[in-house]
Amino acid sequence: MKWYDATLEAVKEIVNDNNSPFLTYKEIKEKRLKDIVLKTKSNGKTPENSLSFYLQHLRDAGLLKFVDNRGQYFFIDNPLDESFSNVGLNLIIDSTSTKDEIQVDEIFYHIKIRKGQNTLRNKMLKNYQSKCAFCGIMEEPLLVASHIYRWADDKHGDFRGKLNNIICMCEMHDALFELGYFTIDEHYQVIDNYKGNDPILKGIIKNSKFTAPLQYPPNSFCIFEHHKRIGLK
Repeated sequence: MKWYDATLEAVKEIVNDNNSPFLTYKEIKEKRLKDIVLKTKSNGKTPENSLSFYLQHLRDAGLLKFVDNRGQYFFIDNPLDESFSNVGLNLIIDSTSTKDEIQVDEIFYHIKIRKGQNTLRNKMLKNYQSKCAFCGIMEEPLLVASHIYRWADDKHGDFRGKLNNIICMCEMHDALFELGYFTIDEHYQVIDNYKGNDPILKGIIKNSKFTAPLQYPPNSFCIFEHHKRIGLK
């Protein structure tokens, strides 16, 4: 096995063990360096230097990001697993920008990661057979683990990791559900709550029909909380 592949495999193993996308150079060195050396059949005297070199390669490939200057990394194995919200954001806007040109630059931000999202997504896909529950789209990059009772509203976290609070939706249905343009009742019938006039959206909602999952159907309490949030009487 090549060093690049062995290093990537070691990173994935630590992420899975931690159930978190965060890991440190120290963890890789202490927990996996010996395994990497065995897998690559390396006889070099400085495996630590090789490890640093190939971790840099993973950063260049966009699979790792530095989180801080203490050797902590954030592993990005799937763009959809980067569930984060900005906690602090510093942005400088150039007041000399013209009307047809926007000043852009890199910014530093603090991130808050939702732990366990990759595992939750995989189980959700299996539960709904990798299909949007409302239109049947099977293009996995477009499928979202949509919470009925929103993560932010569930202050005690009672339903955040529950599969009966999650419906597999395409990005369009996820957005419409989040905005309250439609919902479902306790019998899983679609309720049209759209007040606008866009004929395309009206058509999408009209043609939406809920397809039950293999297990873990939507929880009635979570459905009720969605009704409350969107003002449905």
